[in-house]
Amino acid sequence: MSELATETDQVDWEALGLLRVAAVTPELTLGDVKANVKHLERAAKSLVAQGCRLLVFPELCLTGYSCADLFHQSALQEAALKGLGALALATENLPAVLVVGLPLAHEDRLYNLGRIWFSRRSTSLVSHWGWRSAKTSGR
Repeated sequence: MSELATETDQVDWEALGLLRVAAVTPELTLGDVKANVKHLERAAKSLVAQGCRLLVFPELCLTGYSCADLFHQSALQEAALKGLGALALATENLPAVLVVGLPLAHEDRLYNLGRIWFSRRSTSLVSHWGWRSAKTSGR
């Protein structure tokens, strides 16, 4: 006769080939990448401590979603890239995969980038916004 796990029993989900996933909705500060990095780092560390191994943050979570024309400014784009680097360093030893969103300008186009990483290995998911290019918008 097999025993059923009770709510108080600890189940080793990873040993069963399963992992805990978190769709994270952190507090964000519009346009303040440094503050957002701190919010994301705190959330990531807390969730990993609770057993989460895949953390999916919102699109554009490093900058905030509704920055509108600010997304075309190099200062915000550069801050987002620096923030991504800072967050990657702060979380590089966590045993989890993180997915983080940020804007990325490349060859006169602006992309909504989802950066995925585990430790020091990473890749990207890219979606082109329907926004005007920098040349046609006068920026």
